[in-house]
Amino acid sequence: MSSDGPPYTKVLRYPASEDVRQKVTVSVDTTLTEVMGEVAWPALRKQLAKLYGLLPEDLVYDYDRFITSAGVLLGYGPTLILFPLVLSHLKDSFPGVLDEARSMEDVAKLLQDVDPSIKVQSAVMERTKFGDHIMLLYDTLDMKERVLTWFYKGAIERNHLFVLITGSPDRSTVTGDVFSRGLPVGSDAGRSELMSVRDALFHDYVFDPRSSILKIREIAEGAKKKGFRGARIVLDSGGLMRYGEEGGLALLEAGLGLRTSMPAVVMCAYDVRGLTDKDKLRARLLDSHGLAIVPEKLGLSRVDYGPPGQRKLS
Repeated sequence: MSSDGPPYTKVLRYPASEDVRQKVTVSVDTTLTEVMGEVAWPALRKQLAKLYGLLPEDLVYDYDRFITSAGVLLGYGPTLILFPLVLSHLKDSFPGVLDEARSMEDVAKLLQDVDPSIKVQSAVMERTKFGDHIMLLYDTLDMKERVLTWFYKGAIERNHLFVLITGSPDRSTVTGDVFSRGLPVGSDAGRSELMSVRDALFHDYVFDPRSSILKIREIAEGAKKKGFRGARIVLDSGGLMRYGEEGGLALLEAGLGLRTSMPAVVMCAYDVRGLTDKDKLRARLLDSHGLAIVPEKLGLSRVDYGPPGQRKLS
């Protein structure tokens, strides 16, 4: 992989895993300054350093997992930085749990071995109910897009307002053509909304999880006032809304009474393409997420989904 393109491509140091090779990373400062502006990104950077004690150069985004999922689906939103931050924050939890995983079935078995109470669901969307907060694991972006489309079509069929929180609030660029795939033209008029990550997760340019939860509550309650049964909210990111301590999101939900009162389903997504013994997905993430696994094998491939200036890995 060449790094002679635009400043999006830059190899940064990765002190936590020095033996990991062929890492492709995004120049965090350059990219997020362009996306968020010269005021918002520095403010977020300071807050992340305070919460987690990490600096931008401590973070890495390998091509297959982070750049592909975050760069395309988030449009370089600020959550580019949050998922690896959470992994670093939880690096001592459940070491090696998923080292041997090679498929979604393997992941399911390993997680259930760790905690038999973990529910592995096959018909994910059929079993969700309002108030659920779900983490989905995918092998590929295509799989992610198809599940998102499924989730969206289900919202239309069941009279739920569909809200997608994304880094690129433009229907023409969000996960391909998800809003029209398989749907009659105009059938979703007034039934779906887009919200930027900045508007959803930040308050006065500061990452604010409490404000985010309140916004989700407002969306859900507003949907019911408009005549919908509720809202399906997809935070299309790799980030967790937490203060920094383990279980932060769960504490927020419990404190605000959202688990039982909010008429919404919130779905987060994690791209685990190319999971290897060097890439450990921490089971500790389940502290703040219900887990659902889509048991479908898809071939692992390296597709040129990268940001401008990046080329396909050979």
